[in-house]
Amino acid sequence: MTTVKEKVAIPPGKIVAIMHGQWALQALRAAVEVNVFGALEKGPEDAPSVAAVIDGDRRAVEVLLDALAGMELVTKENGKYELTEDARVYLLPSSDLYMGKYLKMNETIESSWRGLGNTVKTGRPAAVVNTDEKAQEFFPALTEAIFPLSFAVAQKVSDELKVSQLPSGAKVLDLAAGAATWSIPMAVDNPGIKVDALDFPPILQVTKRFTDKYGVAERYGYISGNWRNVAWQKDTYDIVILGHILHSEGNELSKQLLKRCFETLKPGGKLVIAEFITNDERNGPSMAMLFGVNMLMNTEIGCVFSESDLQNLLQNAGFTKGKLMPIPGMRDPMVMLSSKP
Repeated sequence: MTTVKEKVAIPPGKIVAIMHGQWALQALRAAVEVNVFGALEKGPEDAPSVAAVIDGDRRAVEVLLDALAGMELVTKENGKYELTEDARVYLLPSSDLYMGKYLKMNETIESSWRGLGNTVKTGRPAAVVNTDEKAQEFFPALTEAIFPLSFAVAQKVSDELKVSQLPSGAKVLDLAAGAATWSIPMAVDNPGIKVDALDFPPILQVTKRFTDKYGVAERYGYISGNWRNVAWQKDTYDIVILGHILHSEGNELSKQLLKRCFETLKPGGKLVIAEFITNDERNGPSMAMLFGVNMLMNTEIGCVFSESDLQNLLQNAGFTKGKLMPIPGMRDPMVMLSSKP
């Protein structure tokens, strides 16, 4: 055993913060479970009023509300609590972008992480969710749950690409479309565009529910199957969207996928890549690095790409140099845009 005899330079603040991160998650889950946020939907309330609405213990509700104030999900002033903008948009059950389903499903995703030590020793994932059979079982619920996570960013991508100015009849391919998070804002911004959504049959049922919800279903076509087995027309699309798909395909399949995207785009067409992108040293940002662990736990070939990795993949497929898109309110890179010359 090592005994520290000299003065310790720093306290274990970073380690303690990581260890206690679960406390914040559990507090959030409890607040969603008992609908604390819904009790504040109509305006500021004090703890006894919230406790009465949710039929909770007054003291316990006040302690939880104070914690939520510390987490900046509610504000507290003169003993009254009020929703922040984040909570109003993402934590109210009445909101179109309510994240309660994702919080619930996240418990299932977390369970695989408990076997991380074994995966590190054996190299074998705890679960493999990206095979054709498993994907059709696992991803319909996941795609619906994660719809709110990328919607605001997708709206900014549509603005960046000036989709509203595209001519009537312009075509978009939303590959591995899921709930169409990335293409729906484009269809909303431009009533003249057409979108093809490609995914497995059970997932396309989710796609149809969301395109109908946002009033754009009549301008969507639905292509059923795995991208590897579906024939695409050449020089057809003005925009191709890869919304968080490359990481599950791994390096070699991503090369093939990008080559096919290049072929199906019109000259001058735009490619949208949404990913958790690491720096070139592969030591940050932390979310991207942790997502790499998630790929290790749940796929056999999944990975995260650095900016240089993506640039090389794009260049080899024939695309122009990719451009990282700055997103207000987000510190880490998430979207890379490129073009077919």
